[in-house]
Amino acid sequence: RPPRSPLFPYTTLFRSDPASRTREARERYRPSVAYSRDDIDTVRDKTDLVELAAEVTKVKRSGRSTMAVCPFHSEKTPSLSIDGSKGLYHCFGCGKSGDVYRWVQETQGLDFSGAVEFLARRAGVTLTVDPEAARRRSQRESLVEATTIAVEFYTERLKSAPDAGAARSYLRSRGYDAAVVEKFALGFSPDTWEELVGHLRDRGVRDDVMLKAGLASRSRRDSLIDRFRGRVMFPIYDVRGDAVGFGAR
Repeated sequence: RPPRSPLFPYTTLFRSDPASRTREARERYRPSVAYSRDDIDTVRDKTDLVELAAEVTKVKRSGRSTMAVCPFHSEKTPSLSIDGSKGLYHCFGCGKSGDVYRWVQETQGLDFSGAVEFLARRAGVTLTVDPEAARRRSQRESLVEATTIAVEFYTERLKSAPDAGAARSYLRSRGYDAAVVEKFALGFSPDTWEELVGHLRDRGVRDDVMLKAGLASRSRRDSLIDRFRGRVMFPIYDVRGDAVGFGAR
């Protein structure tokens, strides 16, 4: 399993249908302006997700827990769980999950920067642009893009490659059918040395990005080789829904 990167401090395994995220959909959630991280955190801390949700859907508080009718799919019985103290939500019906910024992006049709600006106005916070954040954002986007390509590569390998037969049998024995594989973009890393590395290079991913993303490592001869070989792959997503790493078995 790749080491956790400081660029990706928050991760979650909750993801409803990651394989269906197109390049255009991912572009929607990329910030167009790099605001100060302190400002972004301040806006998040000043935003009550329960109150925010109540503006667009029916919310029911019960002690420390809060349930709501999910606005992302049709339902009558509330299946959206909201953790107000952490500012996170998860729907047990459709699988949608995220934080206050993802909520605004999904309900208001905004990109990340637009969501920050929307909530900053609501919280009365003045935003400042951080030039260093722009550099970090560019690096993060490169890592996420590389990891997303790897997710697609591993998933296609699991679904159709002859050498993934044992992995498919293992998943079936655990009760994971094709629908589960598709829904959570499970995959298989071939038991070879450079297959993913070659695929990423063909897609224009630089060697240093592969290394930073934890997708490749250096061999004793200093050549680049696949980090995972002969493993069932479980993608890990952050609260934005971006692929940021893998668990492997």
